[in-house]
Amino acid sequence: MLSSNERRQYQRLSGSTIQCEVKRKSLFRFGGYKKIEVVDFNRFGARVLHSERFRIGEELLLNINRQSTNVREVVGFVCHVEELEDGYSYGVQFDFSANKHMRSAEVEESLSLIEEVLGTTGALASASKPQTGTQSPHSGTP
Repeated sequence: MLSSNERRQYQRLSGSTIQCEVKRKSLFRFGGYKKIEVVDFNRFGARVLHSERFRIGEELLLNINRQSTNVREVVGFVCHVEELEDGYSYGVQFDFSANKHMRSAEVEESLSLIEEVLGTTGALASASKPQTGTQSPHSGTP
C-alpha cells in the first residue's frame, strides 16, 4: 500500500538491474540512443537519471533490457523533472496509446515480465516525497 503522500498510482520496484537507453522521439529521429540509469520501474513507467535536459511532456523512446527480456522503442513522456547536482531525475510514463507497437500484447507482456522479475527479487524502491522545485503536470503520475 502506498502512503497517502505518494503521487504514484502503482508501486515502483528498484530498477538498478535494468539496462536502458533513451533518445528523443522526433519525426526525423536524429541522434542515437544514450545509456541512462533506471532508479525505479513498473510496467507503467520509470524514474530515470540522465545528464541531458528534457521538457515536461517531451516524448522519448526507450530500449529496456532486464536479463533475457528486451523491449525496444517503448514510447514514454516526461511527466516529472527534478534538477540534481549532476543532472536530472525524470518521471517517465509509458504511452500505450502512442502507436500500434505500444498497443501490442508483446510490449505489455514484456514490461509486465520485467516488473514481475523485479518483484520476485523483493526490490521495492524507496518512495520519496516530491522536492521543492519539482514539476509535474499530471496528478496521475505512475
